Amino acid sequence: MIENKGFGLSGKTINDIKKINRALVLKTLFFSGPKSRKFLADALELTPAAITNITAGLIEEGVLVKAEKVSRSGGAGRKEQLLDLNYRGIVFLSIDIQKDNFTLITSLLNGKSLSRSSQKFETDMNAQNCLVKILYKLSKKLNSEIKIHSIGISVAENFLSSKEEKESFLGALKAELINLFNIGIYFEKHTFAMFYADRLFKRSCFEENNLFLIADKVFSGVYIPSASGKLFNCEKEINFGNLTVYNRDKENSDRGLMPLNRCASFSYLLQNLKKVYSEDACPFLYASSKGDFKQINLNLLFEAYSKKDKGPAQIMDSIAFSLAQGVSACVNLLEPDNVFIYSHYFKSKDFLKKFKSEIRLSKKRVVPAFSLNSDYNKQASYAATALAILGFLENGA
Repeated sequence: MIENKGFGLSGKTINDIKKINRALVLKTLFFSGPKSRKFLADALELTPAAITNITAGLIEEGVLVKAEKVSRSGGAGRKEQLLDLNYRGIVFLSIDIQKDNFTLITSLLNGKSLSRSSQKFETDMNAQNCLVKILYKLSKKLNSEIKIHSIGISVAENFLSSKEEKESFLGALKAELINLFNIGIYFEKHTFAMFYADRLFKRSCFEENNLFLIADKVFSGVYIPSASGKLFNCEKEINFGNLTVYNRDKENSDRGLMPLNRCASFSYLLQNLKKVYSEDACPFLYASSKGDFKQINLNLLFEAYSKKDKGPAQIMDSIAFSLAQGVSACVNLLEPDNVFIYSHYFKSKDFLKKFKSEIRLSKKRVVPAFSLNSDYNKQASYAATALAILGFLENGA
């Protein structure tokens, strides 16, 4: 349930308040399902007249639709008209930017993709010009056929080499998109966007402190404090690119930079495995790969790990230990209510068991709820769309 609190309406204009109240209505319907006008007025502490005015505008815009009628509590009197979001009529444009390619997706609020196309950045022009060229063509088609309600842009952590380059690219891209579409545009790092995608799938609000981690080719994470109260306004960030934790909470400024133990990526795993790859140290792995190191993949490694191959077992145990230490440090520092960790390593039951056994949490706090997942392809592919949807909801359409 979305609570109507913490917005601080002093100093707000009438339009600001209207936008906030529209957002409250949209988020309530999205996270809680179809509701009557009376329910919305009571839940959001708004007058029936205000709710009628807000919902009438959203219906006229095609954002809300009338759902079924239901009996009132007690069963007496006329049935109540429920309102719901127009899941089949609200369209989003999503842009997923990776290191050397990008994917453009148009989709409905119900998650159904209308179109999806991927393309590599052209080598004879910079990434910005390449993307703008494609978007210009797409905008001509979309603006004549359908209405795009918002745009979400998910940017891979390894896209462009420096923060300055990335900020310059995104600033220029946003300006071009506003010129082409003139609608809300929301962009974030891929890890942030995946967290929002995860919350959307579970229809879960941002009412608790959540720590979201990805541990694979890159190790990255984001901490979303419930006190931020708003999307894209996080006070704390975790950046595992250089294996450090940045804590921007004013109350803990003295612990602002905390080094982490090494948390290995898959490439790190292969580098170390290559050093011990032999028939003696890795009998099962060596035989299964027929002495060809290039034949090794993660599933074969997991099987060798379960067979207690000495070389793979030592390396995997060491990664599980390092990952557990890093996670423990983050949890003890940030004190989240929920911890979501996504890693293909968790496909291995032996790795998962080792990882769990090495977690060391402070006894001074309540243990958070852990969710460990080995497959996050769905979240990754939906990340940019999640930004478009949540930005749309947060800003009242």
